[in-house]
Amino acid sequence: MVCFSQRKESSILTEEERINRLKLDFSKTEADIIRELAVYDLHKNQDRIRKWELENKIENKVIDGEKRYFKNAVPNLFRLDSNAYAVKKSVDPSLNEDLWTRIPRETAIKMIDKKIQDSVLFAPESFEISISISVPVSNLTSDERIVKCWIPAPQLNSARQMQVMYVSDPAQQDENMRKKNSHASVYKEETAPFDSEFISFESKYIISAYAQHYSLAYLYKHEKKQNANTYIYKKFTSERNSHVIFTPRIKELGDSLKDENSDVQTIKNIFDYISSNIPWCSALEYSNIDNIPMYVLENGHGDCGQVSLLFITLCRYCGIPAKWQSGWMLHPGAENLHDWAEVLIEGVGWIPVDVSFGRIDHPDLDIAYYYLGGIDPYRFVINEDFSSEFDPTKIFFRSEPVDFQRGEVETNQRNLYFNKWKYKMSAKNILR
Repeated sequence: MVCFSQRKESSILTEEERINRLKLDFSKTEADIIRELAVYDLHKNQDRIRKWELENKIENKVIDGEKRYFKNAVPNLFRLDSNAYAVKKSVDPSLNEDLWTRIPRETAIKMIDKKIQDSVLFAPESFEISISISVPVSNLTSDERIVKCWIPAPQLNSARQMQVMYVSDPAQQDENMRKKNSHASVYKEETAPFDSEFISFESKYIISAYAQHYSLAYLYKHEKKQNANTYIYKKFTSERNSHVIFTPRIKELGDSLKDENSDVQTIKNIFDYISSNIPWCSALEYSNIDNIPMYVLENGHGDCGQVSLLFITLCRYCGIPAKWQSGWMLHPGAENLHDWAEVLIEGVGWIPVDVSFGRIDHPDLDIAYYYLGGIDPYRFVINEDFSSEFDPTKIFFRSEPVDFQRGEVETNQRNLYFNKWKYKMSAKNILR
């Protein structure tokens, strides 16, 4: 099996920086966790708390000899343990339905109502998007004279993202079209003005995005046997360091889900497995995880990018080309970072799969499996692959070595991690 290498980092992550990143993720003490549980009177039963810890429902780690807890450990507990959630609901009856249940169902119902036919783009939405990054000068040393910034930009290689306009950086649009970078970015740099409070960067865009949907019936009818001799097949069914690795556990699970007669059935089996067994949870920063799919399987939960990488890895192991796509979800009132996948079905082409939106509880199969073969238009696509190169190349180890949605910042001396600057994305729907 060919292994396609991950991008070559220009610098390694030092042990000191690795520990610092871990401490930012695992920022809570045991006393903090007890205080958060006490709000719902869940703090008194120490045996139950230890059981939650052993089950990875309250995530913790020993760092420099100290037991520390994930900053979102308690919110995640209520997503992972139905009994704990029932207690929380009894204390706060006004709790709304979880975003990751409500948004996919509402949107899928809306999209199926608007659908034209299989494979045809439909229901366009247009957005004005602004992304800004602000670096406090107080976070810089006197030697850090140059601040370099990579701002996320609209991907120009996505068939479902059209009529793209780089409003504030039109020359960069032409450059990105020519280079076809998998991470779409606008590069800016400034000399640090130490008489100012902030160094600020901003880019503005206009995009039109489309929905697309292939029903399961259509996919079953049109699928053909994969051509294993093509470059595309070999590339997108290969392992890739360090997050797409065919470990013994991946192989065992993949073998149990693979259908020898139908790629579509295999994709559905993988989609169903993740939908049924891997709930969405707030996640560690990806640079703090050695192998993301294995992290998901070992902990029994994951965020959108983590379950997408698990889905991609299982598909590739089963001989189905699969790749990454990511950016932002732009659903009204729920704008957020988001990741999903695409798979290649011979006889059909590349189809979208949003496994974190998952299988929807609905009797209509087109709605229930909308996100297996379907995508909505509320997407700002930035990336067509993970862990890709920037142009110009980043010198220091990235804040996010897998995905690219918030931006990247470095100086002439070092990388500036996420806690050293702030980002903001705003999106205005201009068709409404």
